[in-house]
Amino acid sequence: MHKAVAKEKVWDALAQVGLAGYEDQLACHLSAGQQRRIALARLWLTDKKLWILDEPFTAIDKNGVKVLERLFLAHADNGGSVILTTHQDLQFSAGRLRKITLTRQHLTEY
Repeated sequence: MHKAVAKEKVWDALAQVGLAGYEDQLACHLSAGQQRRIALARLWLTDKKLWILDEPFTAIDKNGVKVLERLFLAHADNGGSVILTTHQDLQFSAGRLRKITLTRQHLTEY
């Protein structure tokens, strides 16, 4: 499904999501948060410009959320776009984030 990627890029992607040193571990032996980070690391190995993510911060600690926010911004800086759902308050600057809030009564856009 995915094209081959150099091992160095794989190690770099794992390091970016905080999994350096876990390269030889089976995913089934990792925590839910670590398994989630594996899935997110795969994003950095793709050349797709649009990422659509449903609750990417679930089972990720606060430090991990900050790391992922920086990586999402880096993707945007390289011409990509990230659409995501979350229940967390993100720390992006207002000029870089378009936030849509859904409520029962109406849709609010910031």
